[in-house]
Amino acid sequence: MVETITDVRPFTRVKDVDVEMTVVKPSAIIGLGNLLILHEVDAGSSSTAPKPALADTGTGKDTPAKSDTGKTTGTTDGKATDDGSKTINVPKITPVAPVTGVPDKLEPNDVLNGVLSRKTDPYTGAQYVEYATADAVGAYYDKTDPIYIKSDNYFMQEAASDRIAVLNYPKGKLADALKAFWYYNWAFMIFDKSQFTDTTPSDDAIIASNICEANKDHFLVLQATQPAAYVTFYAQNYTIGLIHDLSEPMDAALIGATATLTVGLVTWKFRKLKGITADQITVQEKSAIDRVHAIAYIEVSGQGETSEGWVLSGDYIDSLHGDLWVKTNMGDKI
Repeated sequence: MVETITDVRPFTRVKDVDVEMTVVKPSAIIGLGNLLILHEVDAGSSSTAPKPALADTGTGKDTPAKSDTGKTTGTTDGKATDDGSKTINVPKITPVAPVTGVPDKLEPNDVLNGVLSRKTDPYTGAQYVEYATADAVGAYYDKTDPIYIKSDNYFMQEAASDRIAVLNYPKGKLADALKAFWYYNWAFMIFDKSQFTDTTPSDDAIIASNICEANKDHFLVLQATQPAAYVTFYAQNYTIGLIHDLSEPMDAALIGATATLTVGLVTWKFRKLKGITADQITVQEKSAIDRVHAIAYIEVSGQGETSEGWVLSGDYIDSLHGDLWVKTNMGDKI
């Protein structure tokens, strides 16, 4: 085992200033406009996992790719000493099978289909997958699946990125799953399914919102049909609330149309969204939406446009997104 020697100081040089830096956490790797779709996988359901890729076995027949979940990875039980006097217990990590049932290793068909990467968190089984196109998503999800519908609309927008990510997480493990993949290549997240029962938000929606609020470097976008749904999220700086019919993915459309554009040169208000029907609303309805700082897609002078560009606290998305851009780029240059 390699030991850390602590009784030797670094060499000095003839100058008046010594600079010491401590890295608190790794530099964030963030696609500042990239989108992540959150998908809860029920352990008792067999219809939510993407179809496994087929591997060429050399026999001329395609067979399902074998999972590598039986391999032991990570650390094992044991003891190690750091300076000859203290003993460190190293816990054993028992890998958890990916909730999708699909191994991380990309097979040739995965690459051909447009899968960019696949990674499983060994602690929870949550699996993060990046796809290059809507067709790539469609190779693993049915065309009626909300994941495909939102991906398809996202790539329909003019400012869509070159990828979209899906995080498949076990029920009750959203916080752990997000912790595992927080600094991957995305900055905005949405759920594949509605997170409201009438106007009551789900536990996962509250958890995701609070995590964004604590870290201040990612955004959650929610979609509901009633302004009252956002009362729980009042004053959240990193949660964006949309009001629109749930049959249309306004959340994916808004991110695809706006998030990758040059920060500081674009407003999130007046955005035009492809594939989204503009709502005709009354003055009273707009006042109710504005009161909770939500955003609607409304018809104005015969054209559709987003009604506002703010988060649920009333602060503006472009301002907070700009702060994130500055912090990320300064951190990278430092």
